[in-house]
Amino acid sequence: VYKRQYQRRVRGRYSPPYQEYRYIKFEFQIIIQTAKMGLRPTIPSVCPEDLAQVVKKCWDPSPENRPSAKMLLKVIKRIRNHYHANKEEWDSRRMIPAKKETSPV
Repeated sequence: VYKRQYQRRVRGRYSPPYQEYRYIKFEFQIIIQTAKMGLRPTIPSVCPEDLAQVVKKCWDPSPENRPSAKMLLKVIKRIRNHYHANKEEWDSRRMIPAKKETSPV
């Protein structure tokens, strides 16, 4: 879910997860590679560090090391507040510029 929302928001388009791994031809290969080999999608360099860190924590192979839902909500709210306080800086990281809102005529 994260990957889809992130790509739509930052890149302005959706592309299937794990697309950077050319040897993956079928979706079931993602399950196998993730479960047995620990394969994860690449986090784009434009991703804010706080967001990248929480995603990596969620990927921990040991469930007891992953953040709780309560902790995730707290982190996401902090990231959201930081975004609203620094909107221009965050939006400048987008790979595709944000669409300008137009006022109705």
